Amino acid sequence: MFSLIRFFFFCSEYFNAQEEHAILKIMRLSFLILLYTICNST
Repeated sequence: MFSLIRFFFFCSEYFNAQEEHAILKIMRLSFLILLYTICNST
């Protein structure tokens, strides 16, 4: 679980650096939804 959170934050930082790319924005949103779902399922 902790490694997943660290991976999520790494991806968030990377996507923030690539904000101009719409596909990466969609991927970041998907990670947010995934993390939200995992947190609510525990």
